Amino acid sequence: MDFERGIWQAAMDGNLAKVKILVKKNKNNVSATDQSGYTPLHYACRHQKLEIVKFLIQNGSPTDPVTPSTLSTPLHRAVLGTNEDISIQILQFLVKNGGDVKRKDCDGATALDKAKHFEKKKVEEYLLSFK
Repeated sequence: MDFERGIWQAAMDGNLAKVKILVKKNKNNVSATDQSGYTPLHYACRHQKLEIVKFLIQNGSPTDPVTPSTLSTPLHRAVLGTNEDISIQILQFLVKNGGDVKRKDCDGATALDKAKHFEKKKVEEYLLSFK
């Protein structure tokens, strides 16, 4: 499946109706990886699509899939959003469902390290509660 017509684009765009259709067609779509190893959950987290995040996890997506090249998890991606309040809501949902805040990417960085690096003060404060 190509990216534009696939679940990854729908997750990134927040197109819940399309995500639901694609999952109904094939349950494995919830954890399908693109050419870089990103899942729909990675895209939904990075682009702050909370309803998509919830739907994917409630329909069987692993909470902590890791990309092969960068070892990035949805927690790492969620930190990068522009609206920190939404980022925190996504992080809370991921953690509540088993997301590992201590997992490190290929640079040895946790989600907290990413929050510090990108100066996401509210997100950093939230993640500090897990130290």
